[in-house]
Amino acid sequence: MCDMSVLKALLTSEELEQLICGTRTLNFAELRDHAIYANGFTPDCTMMKWFWDIVLNEWDDGMRRKLLTFSTGSDRAPVNGLKSMKFYIV
Repeated sequence: MCDMSVLKALLTSEELEQLICGTRTLNFAELRDHAIYANGFTPDCTMMKWFWDIVLNEWDDGMRRKLLTFSTGSDRAPVNGLKSMKFYIV
């Protein structure tokens, strides 16, 4: 528990929301650059190039959020962004 006046002095409402819920901004290029590949997949294999081309260039934010929800259970990025996730492609 924390005194509300202390909390208001330390954080704006937007900063508090980000800490609790994660960031609303989704940078899927970060996710692509930090993804972990297994079972023969690599960032340079044809299938992964197609996958990331579709995610980055064809899908809108709604579809990207659905991918994130399917993969993680949440449609928000962690506080440090998608680069801080352990995103495995197997």
